[in-house]
Amino acid sequence: MDLDKIESSLRAHPGVTDAVVMAASAHAAGLVVAFVTCPADVSIGELRRHAQAELPDLDSASLRLVLVEEPTGQDGEVDLAVLERLLEEEVLRADQYVAPGAGTETGLAAIWQDLLRVDQVSATEDFTLLGGTSLKAAELQIEIFRRFDIGLELAVILASESLRSLAREIDEAVSFSRGE
Repeated sequence: MDLDKIESSLRAHPGVTDAVVMAASAHAAGLVVAFVTCPADVSIGELRRHAQAELPDLDSASLRLVLVEEPTGQDGEVDLAVLERLLEEEVLRADQYVAPGAGTETGLAAIWQDLLRVDQVSATEDFTLLGGTSLKAAELQIEIFRRFDIGLELAVILASESLRSLAREIDEAVSFSRGE
């Protein structure tokens, strides 16, 4: 797939202010990372659907969308050094990806993706290292209650080492509330 076409299709989205698309190194052959600047109300899912509609041949499994503040430097030019560092981080995340398990892990991953505006969440990733703040943790607490009908203390959420460990906490709390 032509990187310029992907970039153009993303820039055509009405909420996107800028986009830069880069191919990963030979080590992560086939991985394409799009760095996109857009307002908070534009979701990654919406951007992915837009790109897929614009480019039906797009292999969405090989496209990683990363929301960034501004891919350009103060001079208005694209800051390639920053984007190359971010690209390396995404390649590393892709290499270390562990798919969330069924049930609670999958549901929790969807919540994290929406709250943290990330394209993919590994079962082994840490909420705070992905950009989760105390405010985002409070939002997560509300979403956990909505989705799983269980209340968790913020301390439990923030102390969880990974998505998988937090999913275990949720499952245990649900079992306890049912008297199991």
